[in-house]
Parts: sequence; C-alpha cells; structure tokens
Amino acid sequence: MNGIGKRSRVRLWTLIVAASLLTPAAAELAKVHLKNGTVMRGDVELSEAEAVIRNVAGVVRCPREQVGRIEWLEEAKTVRANYMRRFWVLPRDDVSGHFALAEWLVERRLFDPAREQCAYVLKLDPDREDARLLLQKVEQQSGKVAETQPVEGVTSQPTKAGLEPPPLLGPRDILKLKLSELALDGPPERLNVRFRKPRGERDLEDLVRRDMRATSDYDPDWDQTLDKGRTYEKLPIVLKATGLKYVDRIDLRGHPRIFTTYRRRVLPIVLKGCARSGCHGGRTAHAFCFPAGSRTSDEFVYTSFAILDSMQTAAGPMIDRDLPEDSALIRYMLPVEGEQQGHPPVKQGRVMPMLRGTRDPRYEMLVEWISLLRCPHPDYELEYPFHKFLD
Repeated sequence: MNGIGKRSRVRLWTLIVAASLLTPAAAELAKVHLKNGTVMRGDVELSEAEAVIRNVAGVVRCPREQVGRIEWLEEAKTVRANYMRRFWVLPRDDVSGHFALAEWLVERRLFDPAREQCAYVLKLDPDREDARLLLQKVEQQSGKVAETQPVEGVTSQPTKAGLEPPPLLGPRDILKLKLSELALDGPPERLNVRFRKPRGERDLEDLVRRDMRATSDYDPDWDQTLDKGRTYEKLPIVLKATGLKYVDRIDLRGHPRIFTTYRRRVLPIVLKGCARSGCHGGRTAHAFCFPAGSRTSDEFVYTSFAILDSMQTAAGPMIDRDLPEDSALIRYMLPVEGEQQGHPPVKQGRVMPMLRGTRDPRYEMLVEWISLLRCPHPDYELEYPFHKFLD
C-alpha cells in the first residue's frame, strides 16, 4: 500500500470497516421455521435482510419476510450474533423497540453495532432526535474504548456497572400467569381457548370431571357446563377444580382482562416513571432491571408483571393484593407528604412523582387494577429463576 496516498488509505480503511459491519453474524445451529410451514435445520447466519442456512443439502437464503421464527439450538458465540438475534426478535418497523436495542448496545459500550442500530432507527424515523443524539454519543465515545466486551446473553450475571436485563418468560410461564389470574367468578371471559387431546388420551373434560368431585366446593352445575358449555365457559371450572394440573392441555390465545388493562394502562405509567437509566432501566439500574427488547411484546409485558409482582421493598410488597392502596408501586409514584415513605433515592438524577395525588384518576385506576388481581395470591408455579435477577 506504499503507493496509495494517505487520503486513499483512509477511504479504503473506511470501506473495510463498513463491509465488516454489514457481514452476517457468525453461524450457529438453529431451526428456521418459515411462514409457509417449512422447517430447516442447519448453521444459520443472520443479516438485516436475510437468514442464510447451511447444511448437508447446501445453502439456502431466506428473506426475512419469509421467516416465521428461529429456534436457536446453541448460545450466541459473538457479540454481533447476540445483537442480530435481538434485532430479529423485533418487528422491522418497531421504532421504539429498535431504539431501546440501540440504548442496550451503547450501555454495554458495543459501539460498532450501536452505530448500525442508530442508523437503522434513523432510517425508520429520520426525525427521531434522541436517536441522532445517541449516534453522536457513540461517535464521541467509540474512539476511546475498544469493543472487547464478552458475549452478553440473557443469562449473564450482573456486571460491576449495573444489572443485566433479566431473561424473558417462556410461553409456558406466560400461559400459567394467564390462567392463574383469570377471573373465576361472574360471567366467563370470552377468550379464544381450546383443549388439546393427545392421541390415545381422554378428553380434558372427562379428566376434570373425575377430579372435580373430590373438591370441597364441587358444584353439580359444573357437569352441565362441561357437557354443553363452550370452551371459554368450561375453562373457569377446569381451573377451579384442578388448578394448573392440566396446563399442558390448554391452548389460550389472547389475554385476560387483567393483563389487557396492565398492558394498555398500567405498564405505560410504570415504564415512564421507572424504566429510565439510573433507576430500573439501563446499565446503571439497581435493585432490579426491566428486561430488554420490544416493550410491546407479550414476553416483555408478562415478564415485567412477574418481576413487579414478586418484589418486596422497604415500603412493603410492590403489589399488595390485601391493601392495594398500600402497594409500593403506587406509593412510590405519589408526591411525598408528611411521614409518607417515598421512593428510595436513585444513584443518578431524582425521582419525579408520576401521580398528582390520591385524587388523580390514574391513582384510582391503579388501585382498582390491583384489587382485581386474584387474592389470596395464587401459586403461579413458574419456572422463572427470580432469585438470579432480584437483589
């Protein structure tokens, strides 16, 4: 390269760096489920636009719009592979979710993929000023710190700088939450539900009918509903009589009202006040951290609920089902008055009350929502490792 001028060498180096950022992630074993029902297994590489599958049959390139989901069979080997997995989980046009991913990268000082991600967000929304400022931050800091971070998967342990985002709940745990919080009294919720019948097994109704007569609150009307009722009408009886015993035989799509309200009305208030860097979001989070990824996904919604529901604070339970108005979740959002115990100090900035007071309509909504949760607290029987992600 001695014959190349300084300016030409700079341009060539820029092209080399740009090409390296656009190359696919390292291949890892996975099953790729296409939207047409085809399933392919092999070493899979991801780029923004496609998944490349290599196996004994050859190489197949699948445009992203043809891919339904990817079932990874081994952990990500590189930072970029981990980043691309998170990228693919998000809807392509989810501006907020992709910006959250850019923040996640910057917080871990992974500046090369963060630069890409900021550019992607600005491609979706050129007027997104916070993405432009984040990109400027990346450019300012990327020259100071080399990208030497290890692969940071969802099961990583907390770092010295803060807490790792916790993993997301799996489909089985989400189903358990839905069933456990379903209202069992009053008119049944009209949910899209069906009962599975594995080959050679008895109908679920027959199994429940056998078990329910042993319950102390057996109601003869249950038999009639199991015989002639619609599936959504049968579901409360199944849960009353057998709890989660037959959870693997129940396919529940959609969401009970309690979680619809949480997603639409409760969670936005919580995230606006709590999911900030220095509080319970970002690399400087303490006490607990919200999960990473799209905040509109079912996995994020149910995981955030499970974490809040399990927390005990200095002010009492985060969600107090016996005395909803005493829930720390609500008390921490109120202005501090008299001897009332407010939100503990945060390491950066200060806590701003999210509610104007007890006459705020949002206060009444939060109290009412908590009062509609099942009481006493049901046993969710979750497999989620809470102890690893809460201080």
